[in-house]
Amino acid sequence: MAIMWCVPPPQDAAAAVFLHDEEISEYARIRAPARAGLWLASRVALKLLAWKLLGLQDPRCSWVTKSEAGVPRLAVEDGAGVGTFACSVSHTDGLAVAALWATPRRRVGVDVQKVTPKLVFLSHCFVGESDRLGVPLPAFWAHTMLWACKEAAAKAWGLGLALDFRTTQIGGEGDGRFQVWSPRHGQLKGQFSILTPQWACAVCFDS
Repeated sequence: MAIMWCVPPPQDAAAAVFLHDEEISEYARIRAPARAGLWLASRVALKLLAWKLLGLQDPRCSWVTKSEAGVPRLAVEDGAGVGTFACSVSHTDGLAVAALWATPRRRVGVDVQKVTPKLVFLSHCFVGESDRLGVPLPAFWAHTMLWACKEAAAKAWGLGLALDFRTTQIGGEGDGRFQVWSPRHGQLKGQFSILTPQWACAVCFDS
């Protein structure tokens, strides 16, 4: 399992090189230029991961599919047929991140957040008494990272914002590693990181 981040690339050139025909149609329906750029950046990052982990030669032979619950999978076509792999993407305010697990039948979720002090004032909505990151961080960084950890877990479980963030517990183990536990959904492993002084990123996956 690996993650990669990407800033929005030159759109027309990147779309022609990286997107499957079905993705080109979806991309064309996105009207807002900034949103289109981030959507494209997330696909570029995901397919670069597929090249690195799966040996994907032509990114146009891969595309993102979604289950009825909205859980994404990366479909990859080769001479033997089509295989699907757990993937997740996230983007916010000028940066896109993708995660890919090369082992079939696994789960992964990734989230990136721009660091903001406003989450400190909303902590009663998502921070539980037992939440611990395991590393010392300023309050606004810690709250942003906790949100990213829980949203990544929600994506891995296929729940989105239906997850009860307050009862979902983060247990930091040091060096950015953590465990996620939910009384209803079980346990995941995770890793968080500071991508730049502005962005916090977390990824969750099957333990």
